[in-house]
Amino acid sequence: LRMYSKFMNPPGEAKPDWWIIAQVAQKMGFEGFDWKDSNEIFEEAAERSKGGVHDYSALVEMARSQGIRAHDLLRTLGTTGIQCPIKMENGELVGTVRIHEDKFGTATGKAVFPKGDWNDVEPFQRQFAPQGDELWVTNMRMNEHWQSQFDDARIPYRWERFPANVLEINPADAASRSIESGDDVEVVNNDVLTQTGGKTTGRFKAVAYVTDQVPPGVTCGYFLFGQGQLDMAVNSVAPGQADPINNRYRYKLGKGVVTRTGESEFKHTMSFTPRNLT
Repeated sequence: LRMYSKFMNPPGEAKPDWWIIAQVAQKMGFEGFDWKDSNEIFEEAAERSKGGVHDYSALVEMARSQGIRAHDLLRTLGTTGIQCPIKMENGELVGTVRIHEDKFGTATGKAVFPKGDWNDVEPFQRQFAPQGDELWVTNMRMNEHWQSQFDDARIPYRWERFPANVLEINPADAASRSIESGDDVEVVNNDVLTQTGGKTTGRFKAVAYVTDQVPPGVTCGYFLFGQGQLDMAVNSVAPGQADPINNRYRYKLGKGVVTRTGESEFKHTMSFTPRNLT
């Protein structure tokens, strides 16, 4: 538990979230919700934290005994703060020791770091790495379409900005494939490794976004555009077989042949200005 202070004042007449929620609650006829600042909310919520893993009621009780605000007392603890649940012992605040603060839950109390053997990894790496005209296909999150797009689907300006999934591609790779920003492209991987060691074909469609944000040989698309529609799923070209060292799936890294299929309907309405402006 630690204090995060605002780094700038809100613009114009903008109000904090807690104030907006309080106004809505009062308009709906609920009692209370008459806080003067966020500290009052913090102190009121302390009562409901009692007995839980986030119990910080002792901090509020000490602040009140000193005649100061709980936020002001918390601020004195600096960026380190104090670990919940918090207790009061001999007039002092005592935080809970964090898990693995001094030892791990192993027989020796030490952390276990498995040592990987490249002889186990190399065949797998070689099998799923790009061959011939294939490119690496990575995937990302985009601020304009964060996470599941559940809310984004109802916000027109977000869809106007990116009405289709994009595939960032380096200018050199784009030129050799006669691809321009705004072109429709299809990515096909005929060598997708399955969980059982077999192979299948994966593909997805996107709009080309030519940029030097990705290096030659590498492309990048938004990982969940269309909320999992198969023809847009970048992960469809990623292997389904777990890494032999850490037993994790490489859903962030695939490969495929990138082909121009035509000019997209968004070529002249969607902005392809570089997104890495500084």
